[in-house]
Amino acid sequence: MKKILQIALLLITVVTFAQSSFEGKIVSQQTMSSDNPEVQAQLAYMGMMSTTQYVKGSNSRTELNSPMTGKMTSIYTAKTDEVLVLMDNPTAGKKYMKASASKLKEQAGEQKVDVTKGKETKTILGYDCEQYFMTMVANGTKMEMELFVTDKIAMVITDQNIAYANKIKGMPLLIKGKVNQMGMDINITNSVTEIIKESVSSDKFDTTIPDGFTNLETVKK
Repeated sequence: MKKILQIALLLITVVTFAQSSFEGKIVSQQTMSSDNPEVQAQLAYMGMMSTTQYVKGSNSRTELNSPMTGKMTSIYTAKTDEVLVLMDNPTAGKKYMKASASKLKEQAGEQKVDVTKGKETKTILGYDCEQYFMTMVANGTKMEMELFVTDKIAMVITDQNIAYANKIKGMPLLIKGKVNQMGMDINITNSVTEIIKESVSSDKFDTTIPDGFTNLETVKK
C-alpha cells in the first residue's frame, strides 16, 4: 500500500502542468499496470484514475481521485511561491505537505533528465502534437516516458516540471511512462481528455491548510 501511494504521488507530480496564458480546466485520465501479479492486483483495485486541473495564469490546482489513495490535491500559487499537497487517504487519514516552491525547484534542478525528440506526430483534441522521449531519475526512482506535446499551449515552469520544462516546448497531451520501483516496472498512461476554457475562482489556489489535516512533511525555505 505504501509503495503504491508513493507511485501515485510521483504520478500527480509528473502530470501537473500549468500554462501562463490559459484559464480553465484540464481533465486527464490515468491508468497504471504491472507484470508483477501482486502489484497488478493493487493497481487493478485503483482502476482508472481521473485528474482535474484548474489553471489561472501561473497558478495551478490538480485533483486526483482513486479508490485506494482517496483524494489527492496539489496546489501551486505564484503569489506566495508555495506548494500545498493534501492527501485524504482511506487508511492514512488526512495528511498535508506544505513546501517552498523555490526549495523544491533547487532539489528538482539536481535531478538527471535526458530528453530527445522523436519522429512521430499525433492529433489530440484538435492539437497537433510532436513526440518526445524522456528519462528522469528522481529520489532514486527511474522513469522513462514517451510524450506527445503541442506547442500551441505554453507550459510555465513550476516546481513540478522545473527539471525538464526548458527541454520540452509545450504541453504534453499524452504521456506513456514506465517507473522502476524496487526492481518492479509499473506502466503509467496519462491522457488529456478535455481542455475547457472557463473562469476559475482564485479560491482554488488558496494554500491555507484545511482543518483536520496533520503534517506529513515540511520543506523549509
